[in-house]
Amino acid sequence: MTEVNAQQTFINSFLDKNRDAKTLLLCFSKESLNDFMLSLQTFINLIKTKTNQIFIPVTIQNNPMNPDEEFIVGLQCDQNLKKYEYQFFSKGLDEKTIADLFTLRTFQFETTDVDPNQKRQRLIAYDQHNLVLIGAIQAPNNANKLHLLMYTKILSQQDLQEMKKNPHHIRVEYRPSIANQKDFDILLNDQVVEDPSYYLRTVITFQQKADSRYHFVVFQAYPSVDKMYLVQNFPTQVGEENKALREKVLVSNTPYYSKNQSSTALKENNHIRYNLAEKLSVSLDLQYRAQVSLIAEFITNTSYEDSYLTFTA
Repeated sequence: MTEVNAQQTFINSFLDKNRDAKTLLLCFSKESLNDFMLSLQTFINLIKTKTNQIFIPVTIQNNPMNPDEEFIVGLQCDQNLKKYEYQFFSKGLDEKTIADLFTLRTFQFETTDVDPNQKRQRLIAYDQHNLVLIGAIQAPNNANKLHLLMYTKILSQQDLQEMKKNPHHIRVEYRPSIANQKDFDILLNDQVVEDPSYYLRTVITFQQKADSRYHFVVFQAYPSVDKMYLVQNFPTQVGEENKALREKVLVSNTPYYSKNQSSTALKENNHIRYNLAEKLSVSLDLQYRAQVSLIAEFITNTSYEDSYLTFTA
């Protein structure tokens, strides 16, 4: 069973038990990123069949349980996502057209380009008016290659004229460390005070050393967006349960990202990932229902314990 097949099984199982869910997390090995993109229409179709609603990606980030080899994608119901500039919920677009609006771009830095500020300048230069950055993850075993998940905006002539007058530029802040969620909360609040027209788009995490990472915090100008942020730790119990599961069923000498795994190893590793996806999906959906909070971003550091979540109300 491939990761895509296993994800379909997971989605079916999760939504059979959570028919009214508004939030869904999927967890993959990084080697399966292209498979995720090729299967996005399939996932959208399947979720719509189960819920009668369109779910689309709102964030992509390293998996805090295994940041070097896995990633997580957060999907939420499109009817609540006007602030993310998703415009198709009112246009009656079919699932294939919606899936095709999401694209993966590879951003390769020169191997000599080691200065974070040089990376920051190149990211700013990559800003394009019709593409919205959803998030980015480093390629496995390649610190200089980024995979950027982007959404293509549907622009009318009126939209194009408006964009010329008020371009929705991005602002990129370099942070050597935001391992403390209070520091990140301060950063968000300072941004709101400095220029309330900018809102949090994503946080790109770079591995600096084996035990440390730095971040680029990406803001985008979009005046109509709410600016209420809530920063929280990942649920402790979920992390402890998944960590224990990984220690118990991890197949020795078999990397999570290897496509040459035995069927037994693949089954075990999928079980680990889907346990985390299910528990976090339930937790984030409860957060949404309690406070109508949408996922703004996951911030991944070196481990689950020093990573955290950001919501916007």
